[in-house]
Amino acid sequence: PRVCSRERFFKYMCILSWGGLRGAVGLLLAEVVSIDSELANAVGDPYYCTRVLCYVAGIVVLTTVVNATSLEYLIVFFGLAECTETEIQIKKSSASFLVRKNEACIAHLQNQHNFPDLSGVDWESVGSFVGFQALLPHNLAQQLLMQGGEKIIEEEIADNLETSKELKMALYFRGRYLTALRCSYASQSKIGLLSGLAYRQLSWAINTALDHCNDDPELAIKFAAKHQNFEWGWLVEEEYLLVPKLLTRIEHFLSISAVKRVVPHGYLYRISQYFARRQHARRMELLLGVARAHTETLRSESELYGEKIPDCAQNLILESMEIKIMAENMYADLRCQMPDIASAVHTRQTCQLVLSDFNDHIESLHNLTQLTDKEFEHIRKRIFKRKQRLMYHLPPMNPEQLDRDLSPDEEKYNVMFSKK
Repeated sequence: PRVCSRERFFKYMCILSWGGLRGAVGLLLAEVVSIDSELANAVGDPYYCTRVLCYVAGIVVLTTVVNATSLEYLIVFFGLAECTETEIQIKKSSASFLVRKNEACIAHLQNQHNFPDLSGVDWESVGSFVGFQALLPHNLAQQLLMQGGEKIIEEEIADNLETSKELKMALYFRGRYLTALRCSYASQSKIGLLSGLAYRQLSWAINTALDHCNDDPELAIKFAAKHQNFEWGWLVEEEYLLVPKLLTRIEHFLSISAVKRVVPHGYLYRISQYFARRQHARRMELLLGVARAHTETLRSESELYGEKIPDCAQNLILESMEIKIMAENMYADLRCQMPDIASAVHTRQTCQLVLSDFNDHIESLHNLTQLTDKEFEHIRKRIFKRKQRLMYHLPPMNPEQLDRDLSPDEEKYNVMFSKK
């Protein structure tokens, strides 16, 4: 499934097609054909098998010499190697945060009143060995020094935008608000509340909204009318909140009475139901993730500003509340239509939360030497198998099936550990 715009999707497809090098599998099959004497007799050409081997070997050589060496230039031609303005600003902002923390840590240790034992430390050597210039990439460290560290984004906005102070504040608040939503989605994915596909689609949508954060006012008003200054508009634009059209057509075809008589409980019907269930679960996760992210961000902004919300941020807050309500209402409709899938989604999210919490406790016990390395790795592997299974499948599922994937040594150790 697509996790980016259609234009970028086709560029990725071109890269995959051009980079599909033919190698070991093709040569192996050609070698099998070349030693088959019966095939040559059946064709009536004694050199047929040898010719197949030569053709395949030639294609392998050409794709290795031509395609492999020109792949990098094709990526640059399509513009896929360039970082977006949002990615550049996020990297610089993260680097400036690390600079502030590094300098604050060193300044805190230089306080002789709190750390009298460190009075004889050579702080120049500390700065040169563990300062931000030594830890960060050289180009980024030099750029931070030239631009003043923590004021990178503010300076870029001040230099690049010839607009009023209120508009600058509105753009700054919008960028900060979208970044908070982005962090919320990353946090939800980390603890398992979002599946891999749902997180990638949300991540693309919020990054696209951030890319348009500094557009001119007329274009920003046009985007605001479609909610495209948030991730919601881009999710709707790319039809991520709908079931894929191909799957809808397959379901419609299988719902015909004549087809039902042919395949009432056939293999194709079960496969289509399986993918339909996954797609509906993905839609519910997207809606739950959007509602949860906007609720958390609205709560944090309310705690930060209280009732004194800046004028430049009021429209953004109201639009965020509207998106939250739309996501909740759409999820409520889906839950009424498919309560079994909604229950499975909440069950999966609950299982992921329990596994994340249990994993944290296991790490704590291991750090305190209450678990051996072998026991720790064994439990971590079991947790990983269940998290991976939950990432791609909806419950209910048979936990015993996961244990069947264990190697004989792991299964033997499992029995020994259970006896303890």
